[in-house]
Amino acid sequence: RKAASNNLRRVLHAARKVLDPATGSRYLASQDETLVLCPGGHLWVDVEAFAEAAVSARRSRDPAAYRAAIELYAGELLPGDRYEEWAENRRGELRRLYIELLVELAGLYEVRGEYGQAAETLQKALSEESTNEEAHAGLIRLYALSGKQGEALTQYERLRGTLSGEPGATTRALRDEIAAGRFQPTRRAAPLQEEPSHSGKHNLAAPRTNFVGREREIVEVKRMLAMTGLLTLTGTGGCGKTRLALEVARNLVGTYKDGVWLVELAPLSEGALAPQVMAATLGVQEQPGRPLLESLLDVLGDKETLLVLDNCEHLIDAAERVGAGEGIDGEDVLELLSMLVDKSLVVAEENWEKGARYRLLEPVRQYAREKLRVSGEAEAVGRRHAEFFLALAEEAEPELTKSQQAEWLDRLETEHDNLRAALSWALGREIDSGSRLAGALCRFWHTRGYLSEGRRYLEAVASSAAVPTTVRAKALDGLGWIAEPQGDYERARVAYEESLALYRSSNDKRGVANVLGDLGSLALDRGDYEEATSLLEESLTLHRELGSKEEVVGVLNGLGGLASAKGDREQSISFFSEALALSRGTGNVRRNATSLGNLGITMLVHDNPEQATVLLEESLALFQEIGDSSNIAIGLMYLALAALTRGDHERVQALGQESLNLLQKAEDKQHMPECLEIMAGGAAAQGQAQRAARLWGAAEAMREDIGVPLQPEDRKLLDPYIAMARSSLGEVAWQTTLVEGRAMMPKQAIEYSLSAEKAVLPPPVARRPGGSSATLAPLIGSLLK
Repeated sequence: RKAASNNLRRVLHAARKVLDPATGSRYLASQDETLVLCPGGHLWVDVEAFAEAAVSARRSRDPAAYRAAIELYAGELLPGDRYEEWAENRRGELRRLYIELLVELAGLYEVRGEYGQAAETLQKALSEESTNEEAHAGLIRLYALSGKQGEALTQYERLRGTLSGEPGATTRALRDEIAAGRFQPTRRAAPLQEEPSHSGKHNLAAPRTNFVGREREIVEVKRMLAMTGLLTLTGTGGCGKTRLALEVARNLVGTYKDGVWLVELAPLSEGALAPQVMAATLGVQEQPGRPLLESLLDVLGDKETLLVLDNCEHLIDAAERVGAGEGIDGEDVLELLSMLVDKSLVVAEENWEKGARYRLLEPVRQYAREKLRVSGEAEAVGRRHAEFFLALAEEAEPELTKSQQAEWLDRLETEHDNLRAALSWALGREIDSGSRLAGALCRFWHTRGYLSEGRRYLEAVASSAAVPTTVRAKALDGLGWIAEPQGDYERARVAYEESLALYRSSNDKRGVANVLGDLGSLALDRGDYEEATSLLEESLTLHRELGSKEEVVGVLNGLGGLASAKGDREQSISFFSEALALSRGTGNVRRNATSLGNLGITMLVHDNPEQATVLLEESLALFQEIGDSSNIAIGLMYLALAALTRGDHERVQALGQESLNLLQKAEDKQHMPECLEIMAGGAAAQGQAQRAARLWGAAEAMREDIGVPLQPEDRKLLDPYIAMARSSLGEVAWQTTLVEGRAMMPKQAIEYSLSAEKAVLPPPVARRPGGSSATLAPLIGSLLK
């Protein structure tokens, strides 16, 4: 039953995305174990609108009505369901109707002497159905009417080429008349007629200039008009909204039997005057004792009319009410939002899993912001906004280490712009909510790769004297956590130590344990094993005393990396296995993925690339599940190393480039050298010795800049490949090419690594300080704590 329910949910989700990616749940909903199509609303089906428009066109015999109907044909019905009988039959009916309308419209053009438009319309029909004899015959006749007898006869031969037999008797007779010179144009063509002016059914002025281009927008607006009773065109001033609306309206004159009317609202300063202007335009008289709006609605109720309301953006009183917050009760908010959506002032975006979200179009947002400023209530609204999103972030923070972390990360991602706005507002006023919000978002920023952005906010908190001790300690710990993958190890160390001092002064044992673990991980990355051992063991002891299982997992991962860096394979596997067993019981996807990945790296370092690949791929899948971009990049990097040790050299380059792209996007300087070194090994394995030397040199220079060595234990994995490239070039050429790589700036090195082998190098610059070799940082321990 559960599997069936899950299958149904997936199918519903897919169906809603097909119906409308943004608001599919409006059209397909589940109510009381029943599926309902368009509950509580008007259902518009494109094929029905097309069929109804075709009936109207044939009734009016008006070219404008034909054009409007033809433009509603959106192509084959359900092209993906080729073998469903019901769809195939309906698909054929609609296609035939479309072709018939084209042929009939061409006939109307022919009667009016508009041979060029008639021929173009028939060509459209033939592009849809090349064997349509009626369309071919129409073209033959049009060419003859235009005095092009040779083209008429050629068109006849084209027709014969598409048929299995001979054309019909009427078409053969037409061809014979043309070939014998007996064709009489006056027999076929009626007196020239102009398209109906409909002068009594619209008030649109003739355009002063030709309307060129924007055909796609015109068709789109026409289709959308057929879908809804209200359509709003929005955009910046001067972008051509009015001109586009008027052009569409002119095209549709004749389609609406009761006319097309332009109502100019620009001169009005009050929304209450709009009914008077509309009544005057439509000739509706005001009745004594009855509101004019009611009279308007009565008159328009049964009519097929298109109203074009121009320049109505300055009358949006509902937006002003909401923006100014004038006495709006909580229970009225949804109703007001619905009213704004109905008026196309607010856009509703619905998701069947997450519910509805509302956003303002930019012109409306600008107007509402200005109204809010003028109202004098901007400060109060800003405070309510900040408080709401602080509550959300603090609710989400503990969930980011639990089984629902992916959903909470996605929710924070969805609200990211709101969170940014709340942070900027609160930090600008140095109030507690800003520093608390920054502290609550540390894990989100780290997981989703917003390192530079998160660091800016946390630096602002760290530099403020008005922040409470515990809040500042938390922010400083988060600052170190983010500065570390950026390669700013000194800033990370200072932030951690300051955080540790604050936690100790406030007797916060859990905070002390956390920061000790962070300092231990930093010492491991810098190759100070003695300090790393002391810090990590102290952290582990405190966490075990506190009973904090998830934090124990993190410290065990650090100790496993430390043991592997020291060459103690058995101890390393023991730590990582214990961490994996504990993490599986916590429901924390991120911890589980980290433990799997670290165990995989240990297997890789200790000559088991096949088992390492299995573990790394499982780890990567979990990181991808929660959108952890930092660890996705690291996982891809180690899979590239595993591919190198297995001899899958082409995969090394692909995985390395994918990883490097993510690292560059996150500005993760800590892991860029490692990725370059692995790609250097891959280049060497493929006989690209010069490329290998340049990449290795660039990685050396990066390591020196950030002060992160690569350990001999990890060098041994890459040494055989680098030695091969060195031997191939010879010592002098190797050192020369190595210097070229060291001379690259990081951005140049990354661009080179992502390019083809023969990429143009930047001109040589002064050699960076430092020797030609560097100690290597441990690959182990790089995976997230």
